[in-house]
Amino acid sequence: MRYGLLMILVLLAPPSQARMYQWINAESGSTQLAGKPPSWYRGVGDGPRVIVFEKGKIVDDTSTQVPEWQRVRLRAEAFGLSLPGASDDASGLKELAQKLKEIADSERFLGSLVEQAEEQEQKEEESTQSTVEQLKAVIAAWDKLNIEQAKTVVHDKEMTEPETVPTPNENSESPEQP
Repeated sequence: MRYGLLMILVLLAPPSQARMYQWINAESGSTQLAGKPPSWYRGVGDGPRVIVFEKGKIVDDTSTQVPEWQRVRLRAEAFGLSLPGASDDASGLKELAQKLKEIADSERFLGSLVEQAEEQEQKEEESTQSTVEQLKAVIAAWDKLNIEQAKTVVHDKEMTEPETVPTPNENSESPEQP
């Protein structure tokens, strides 16, 4: 009964319409899969090859060259931007190009923010390292000063104390002489 109900639900469920984007991470060399396109997908600049799957089939591969209008259209669809009605609609393409430019500008802005944060972190790390080195130098100087003072105290004490020679006690027995 439960198995039959499960099968009916599976058969009635609509198929997944999600697109999957696959690329190789340049830093780690591992394959990445995501439901959202990477920022460089069908952009003007270069980036790792992206393969797009929908319903288990390849629907786009960035290693394939496409006309500019189709590249803009694919990128707009991937990022959920409204598309003009026809591919030759100049005003629609201009509007789409403007939206894509805004996306690219925001990506550059975010990239510059990341770079600034990394530079600040590097400066703070260098500053911390400099402070550590200064503190080590102060501690070493302090230790040297304390050692010198201790040596002086010991030396002065040795100079002020008279040498004492043990004297025989009168009550003590002296060895008998023959």
